[in-house]
Parts: sequence; structure tokens; C-alpha cells
Amino acid sequence: MKRILFVIPNYDYGGTITSLSNLLPLINHEEFAVDIYAITRHGMASLELGKYAKIIGGIPKTSNYEGEISQTSHIDLATIVRNIKRLLVKIGIDISPMVFKRIAKSLNKNCYDVVVAYQEGQPTALASYIEAGFHIAWQHSEYSRFIKLVNPNVYKKCLRKYDRIVNVSQTACSDFASSAPEFTDKLRVVYNSLNKECVAEKSAESIEQLGATINIVSVGRIDPVKRFSAIPSICRMLLDKDIKLDWWVIGGIADSEEYTRLESEIAKFGVESCVHILGKKQNPYPYIKASDLLVCLSSSETFNYTIAEAKALGIPVVTTDFPCAKEFVNDGINGLVCDIDHIGEGIYKMLTDEVLYNRIKDQMVKEGTMEETVRAQFAELLNSAS
Repeated sequence: MKRILFVIPNYDYGGTITSLSNLLPLINHEEFAVDIYAITRHGMASLELGKYAKIIGGIPKTSNYEGEISQTSHIDLATIVRNIKRLLVKIGIDISPMVFKRIAKSLNKNCYDVVVAYQEGQPTALASYIEAGFHIAWQHSEYSRFIKLVNPNVYKKCLRKYDRIVNVSQTACSDFASSAPEFTDKLRVVYNSLNKECVAEKSAESIEQLGATINIVSVGRIDPVKRFSAIPSICRMLLDKDIKLDWWVIGGIADSEEYTRLESEIAKFGVESCVHILGKKQNPYPYIKASDLLVCLSSSETFNYTIAEAKALGIPVVTTDFPCAKEFVNDGINGLVCDIDHIGEGIYKMLTDEVLYNRIKDQMVKEGTMEETVRAQFAELLNSAS
């Protein structure tokens, strides 16, 4: 049996964890023994990931974890040096390579056949030091945007150690090829999968009752790229058109300035009674299921899980035209795609055209979640490691 290691940043719920938790059941576990290592300890997703893999780092101390835990002692060096590192980086000193080499040395004794850095950034840096016959770098972000946030020469040097670089959409793959053509031969696409039965089960969880009017939901971290601060003005426009609604925003605060801007816009447009910031929810599915419409306002996505989740629950979607939007939403068939300046009109059309709404809702119920496609894509990826 071959051994495969996934390296992730932490166990916090979010796009990376959702993607991994849906990928793990699609792996042939008779052929691969799967380990997961998180750089930092925080988060509770190890409980879910542990159903399909051995967790060898980052178990929350307060959890009642009952899955299989490696007896290998885990020293979370990254957590210990995190605050020191921030100070040193400010003066041009990066101790990450030293820390990651220490961690890699402790993991090398496990003799992995395949190592997967399951997120860009630190997991990709750490995994590059771990010995294995085959290295895979998984990119969840748009490369042309991400590379502006790091030292491009250092990151490209790191990527040269990888045999394959995975993108989660064709659009993201094309963006990577255009931005860094020297890696074109290594690029592959593996879509994010979604367990429709699992989503349906979690959506049945009891929650507080939403509004008695039309309910719109937007899910994601409060960050400029999600453009949630545009919600109040759109909400005001809909109210002025006699659409009685409640708009629910679900997600943690990733950018305090964007959160402040959102609150300010709510007050500015006088929509305090119908725009509700619920904060981070470990299980957003019941809120999506209880809504009439999911709205995505993002300026950039490589794959939007909330759209996939809404589709799995049969909830119509209106989304902005971020680069790969039309790769997953067929405009007018299983949702509406609009530019940010006209998304209010798109929402109004969806909510007032009953024939369109019901046709899209019926189409979404019929569609699958690409599980078999993803299973085949990932199997081919692993076969290339043989």
C-alpha cells in the first residue's frame, strides 16, 4: 500500500477544508494510506477529516477526538515561532525555511510515496522539504493574484520541486499558464467535489427561523474580494422596488476595514432591519436551504463552494461574472451571471419572474456534483506518480 500525505495550514473550516473533506472519500483507500498534517493546531475539522485519514498533527486539545491518532509526537514548531516570525519578517528575516526543514525531518521517517501541499503558501513551502517520490502542489487561489502577495522568485523556486501543480478550474489553470508559462507542462485540473448526500443531511440541522419575507443569503469571509459591502445599496434598490426581503450574511471577519465598511453602508442606506450579519457558522447549509436565493458578489474566485452547495440544495443562484463563474453557472439555465453594476437587476429578475425561478430551481435539482469526474481526475493524477 502506498502512503500519501496532505499538508494543510490548519483545521479551520473554509474552502480548503471543505475541498479536502469532499476529496478524501473519493480516494481508493485500499491502494493509499492517507495522512494529514496541519501546520498549526487551531480548528476542529480534524474530527471530520479523521474519518478518512490519520491525523498526525494539530489535534485540538479540547476535542473528544475518537479517530485514529498517530503516536508520533508532534511539536507544533510553526505555532511556537509564529509571533516571533512576524517581527522578524518586518526586518527582512524569514525563519520559515529553518522551521519547515525541522518539521520535514520529523515526517520523512514515514516514507511517503506522494506528498500533496493542499494549499498555496506555507503548505507548499513546507511540503517541498518533505521527501517523497512525487510532489503535488494544489492551488486554490488565482495564481496571478496570489503571486503578488509573496516573493515571486522564492515561490517559483519552491514550485520547481513539484511534479504536478493542480488548479480547481480550467479558468484558474489558464491563468496560471499565462502568468507562469514555465510551469505549463506540470499543470493539471481537478475540480472540487461535493457530497450531495452529506450536504442534504447537514442542511436538516435546526436553526433559528429566518425572515417571513423573501430570504437572500450570501456566504463567505468578510473580505474585499467578496464585496459584501455592496449588499446594502443593492438591498435598498430592491426595497424601493417593493421587494420585501431579509438578506443574511454568513462568514467570519477576514478584513476589519471591509466589515466596518459593510456596517457603515447598512446605516447609510437605512437597511438595518433587513441586512443581518450572522458571523461565522460551522454549518451554513441550513441557512442556504431556508433561503429563496443565494447571491455571490465576488470579484475573484477559482471555485465558489457556496454556489455548488446552493445547487446541491436546489436554491437558485445569482452571481457576479468573476473569471470562472460561467464555468460552473450556465447563465439563464441553472442561475444568473451578472456584472457587479447590474447584479441588483439580476436579483430582481430572479425574484419577480416566477417561470424563470422555477425553471432554474428544477434544473439545479437535476444536476449532479461532478463526483465521478473528480474521482477520475484525481485517480489519473495519482497514476502519474507510479
